[in-house]
Amino acid sequence: MNKGNIIRFIIAGSINTFFGLFIFSVFHTLGIEFKISYNLAILSGVIFNYFTYSYFVFRKKNVILKFITSYAFLLTMQFFIEDIAAASGISNIYITYTLFIITPILTFLILKYYVYIR
Repeated sequence: MNKGNIIRFIIAGSINTFFGLFIFSVFHTLGIEFKISYNLAILSGVIFNYFTYSYFVFRKKNVILKFITSYAFLLTMQFFIEDIAAASGISNIYITYTLFIITPILTFLILKYYVYIR
């Protein structure tokens, strides 16, 4: 693995996170319902992430379809795990922290070896 990719991924991921939180906050502050604000933030975030990862981290363009399918998989996986955890009585805080650790690692691996493979 390229150490530069990992460092750029962490930087881009941090910027992407703040962008998503900012977008959510703007919509929510404007009085838009929570779920709508959340989904608009995710949609905006995925588009923003595509550009930061494509141009800054992996420096490879024109992989939008693979990028979208990988994010659809990752989001579906997160929602599935959250639902299973909730049904099992696992605290939301535990599952949030677990996903907070697992998701960036899985995202990097999927982007590196599926989306931006050279």
